[in-house]
Amino acid sequence: MNKKRIISLAFILWSIFIVVMLLLPNDYLASESKRFITIPHFDKIVHCGLFGGFCFLLYFFTKFRVEWKEKFLNLFCLILTLGYGFLGEVLQLITYKWFARTFTLADLIADFVGGILALVFITLAKKKMNLWCRRMKQR
Repeated sequence: MNKKRIISLAFILWSIFIVVMLLLPNDYLASESKRFITIPHFDKIVHCGLFGGFCFLLYFFTKFRVEWKEKFLNLFCLILTLGYGFLGEVLQLITYKWFARTFTLADLIADFVGGILALVFITLAKKKMNLWCRRMKQR
């Protein structure tokens, strides 16, 4: 299986996983008897990770298909990540009576921060790889 297909499959599966996680019933996630992590605001860390992963996979999903300048690609990924987060929050609001999940601005901010962190990670990793490649060529 080539890189393009692997990234496509990972991106699609991750996107579905996010929707499933966002629609898990609130009492299932918050029940004291079932809670195994008691870190305050842990749900914001989860949102950050979910949407950081979304933005990371979206970056490569898009990069393998179009040739855009880096700044435009980053902006595109960030806007789509924020949009997907917003749609997820709206979906929670619409399905409140079944899943008891609500629209939260703090979750949306955590989604956005996750996207920013993913792009920072990609940028730093690319710079590190370029530096490493230059050093290997000099040897």
